[in-house]
Amino acid sequence: MKVKIFHLQRPYLGRSATFAERVERAINGWLADHPQVNIVHVHQSASGGSLEPSSVTVSIWYEEAR
Repeated sequence: MKVKIFHLQRPYLGRSATFAERVERAINGWLADHPQVNIVHVHQSASGGSLEPSSVTVSIWYEEAR
């Protein structure tokens, strides 16, 4: 089993909707480039707040189809 980790950080003045779209584009782009993967598990976490920029980490555990 393998894992692909996406970690994106939202700019201080960035809109949440735009940030969510960036996350979607990153993950969907990777999936489109790797159609042979079978996703086994997905985990997401977020951090940041008033003094730190928000960030999202998405981990995708997968197996390559044979």
